[in-house]
Amino acid sequence: MKLDIAAIIKEFSISPSEYILLHVGASTCQEASYYDDFNFNKILWVEALPEVADEARLILKSFPKQELVQGLCFSESGVKFQMHTSNNGKESSSILKPYRHLDIHSNVKFINQDKSIVSTTIDEIMKRETPETNIILVLDVQGAELSVLEGGIRTLSKANFVFSEVSTIKLYKGQALFCSIVRRLKALGFELFSHDISLKTAYGDALFVRNIGSQIRSRDFSTSFLFGALSLLYHSKFFCFMRRVINKLNYLVHEVNPIGRKNQDYK
Repeated sequence: MKLDIAAIIKEFSISPSEYILLHVGASTCQEASYYDDFNFNKILWVEALPEVADEARLILKSFPKQELVQGLCFSESGVKFQMHTSNNGKESSSILKPYRHLDIHSNVKFINQDKSIVSTTIDEIMKRETPETNIILVLDVQGAELSVLEGGIRTLSKANFVFSEVSTIKLYKGQALFCSIVRRLKALGFELFSHDISLKTAYGDALFVRNIGSQIRSRDFSTSFLFGALSLLYHSKFFCFMRRVINKLNYLVHEVNPIGRKNQDYK
C-alpha cells in the first residue's frame, strides 16, 4: 500500500505546508518525486547505510526541499550494529537477522556488514527541527519498527500520522509483530486507520492516526491473536514447502506434459 498523501489531505483536511514528512529507511529515496508533488514544510529522509545514503544524496539534489541524514535509528543512541545487508539493492537490509524472510523471499540473500554502525534515535535527529511543526512519520526499517518508535517518543508527541510496514510473522529474528505495534501506538495516542495485510500476504503497510475518535474503523481481525496464529500456520515452513511442491507439479503438468503441448499447438 503506497502512502496516499492526497487521500490523507482529503480525509483529514490537512495542509502539507504545516508538516514535516520524516521518512526513516530512505533507501535511495524512491518516493522523492511523489513527495515533491505536495507542498510539505520539509521532507527529511534517514538512511542507515552510508554508501546508500551517499547515492540518495545525489538523487535529492533535484529536490531542494528534501534533505537526507545518514543514521541508524534505534531505541537508544550509541549502540553498535553490524547490518545484515541484502542483495536486492540493499532494500531488505536490517539490524535484525533474517528469519522467515529467507523462506518467503528465497531469492534474497544476506551478508553481514564488515563495519559497525552506531545508532541514533528519531528524537536526536529531530532536535534541530522547528518544534511546533506537525509530523508525518514513515517507517520502512525491515522489522525494527518498534525499536525505532521507542527512540522517538518526543517526536511522536508532535506526529499526527504514522505509516509503517507491519507483519504478522517474523521475517526477521526479534521483529515486533503487527499486533504489538498496534498496541504500542494505541498507548501513544494513535489508532489503526487502514492497512493492506491479508492472511496470504502476512505483511504490508498500515496507517495510524492520532485521536480520530468516531472515525476509527472497528478492530480489525488481522490484529487479533487468532489471525496471527493462522498466519503463522499458513506461512510455516511445511506449508511453504507444500506450496512450492504443488506449484512445481502444476508447472510439470501444464508446461512439460507432451499432451498439454500438443493441445496448445492446435490452438
